[in-house]
Order: sequence, then C-alpha cells, then structure tokens
Amino acid sequence: MDEQLWRIDQPGLTIHIRPPTPILVLRLRNPDPALIERIGDIVGQALPVDPNVATGDAIRINWLSPSEWMVAGSPNLLEPLSAAIQGHTGHVADLGDGRVRFAVAGTDARHLLAKGTSLDLHPRAFPAGRCAQTQFAQTLALIDRSSAQADEFVVTADISFSDHLQRWFADASIEFRKGAA
Repeated sequence: MDEQLWRIDQPGLTIHIRPPTPILVLRLRNPDPALIERIGDIVGQALPVDPNVATGDAIRINWLSPSEWMVAGSPNLLEPLSAAIQGHTGHVADLGDGRVRFAVAGTDARHLLAKGTSLDLHPRAFPAGRCAQTQFAQTLALIDRSSAQADEFVVTADISFSDHLQRWFADASIEFRKGAA
C-alpha cells in the first residue's frame, strides 16, 4: 500500500499517515534538574516529568518512561542534545525514518482505537496531552492524544508494521462506515 496516498475518510473518522518527521529518543540516567532545564531550553519547552504526559505541538515531547523521552518535530536537535548530555550517562538516538505515525481523528476515533488496545481511552482516563506505550493491534505502539485537537490521536509504531497497521485500520474501521450493519 502506498503510504503517501493511504487515507481513510468517512463520517466521524479520518485516518492517515502523517508526513515523516524527525524523531529522537533521549535517555538519561539519574538526570539532575539543571540538565533537565538545559535540555528544555534546547527544545524550547520543559521536558514532561510526569508519567505518560506529552507536551508541545510543533515539537512534541512524549514521556516514555522515567528518564526517557521521544522528541518529534525538529530536524536540528540531535547535535545540541548530544552536546548537552556529554559528561552524563545517557544518549540521544535518531530514529530517522524508523517510525510510522498514524493520525486517527473524529468522533469515532476513540472507539476504533479501543478495538486494538486495552487502554482506557475515555477522555477522563486519557485526556488531551496524555500518551502511553501499549500493545496495539498486536504491535508495540505509542498512543498520543493530541492537545491541539481533543478528538485526535497519533499512533506511532515501528515502520516495519506500517502495512500491517494500514490493513488493521482498514478492516477495523468497516463497522464505523455509514450504513454498515
């Protein structure tokens, strides 16, 4: 399936592959507050320190685990972040084109995603600005609830699962089509 053209549009549900964006993973061991602040200055926002919180829109930072973050959206952060953590135990990994990101939006988005994960995606349990790594459609994925649009989620997975997830979304969305019985 052609990732550039792949899209599902139907009433209450839109799914498409987001354009590729630079993605880095930052891991630090026992970071001190000064280092966390310095990194925040480099990326232009504070790193989330609470579990499963995502911040920012143009540059999106997802808390993955204690002392681990995914930074998406800026092509020029690898060298400054690598320089900032010198002398500390940690590393910055450039995931390059190693991830695929699906935008899932609309009034049926939460219900569709619930078919593929055991996460409670109700707005009270998973409000805008939250993220979680989980099993989704038999893959490991990060589900991120956008803070910009309340009815939008971004599912990020290893690029090797792109075709599988396209097929899963196409099949799972059938019941949400108008007139489906």
